[in-house]
Amino acid sequence: GAKPVPLFDDEVERLFKEIGYDKEEVVVNYEVGDKVKITDGPFKMLAGKIISIDKEAGKANVMIDLFGQETNVELELTQFTKE
Repeated sequence: GAKPVPLFDDEVERLFKEIGYDKEEVVVNYEVGDKVKITDGPFKMLAGKIISIDKEAGKANVMIDLFGQETNVELELTQFTKE
């Protein structure tokens, strides 16, 4: 069997251009400090506060209260809504 080799970023971009795929800019309606309610995943229905946002990765770090202790969880931007 062959051993797989990861592609370089420029190779991936070239392939995406060939198939007509364009990167979409993520529109984020959230700000650090916003209170949110988690709507998907293992922490569904818990509330928290955004402590950081990574627009390029489409993720945010949210501080939640888990069993009486503040816990930082990383969530996709689609996994929560503003309270």
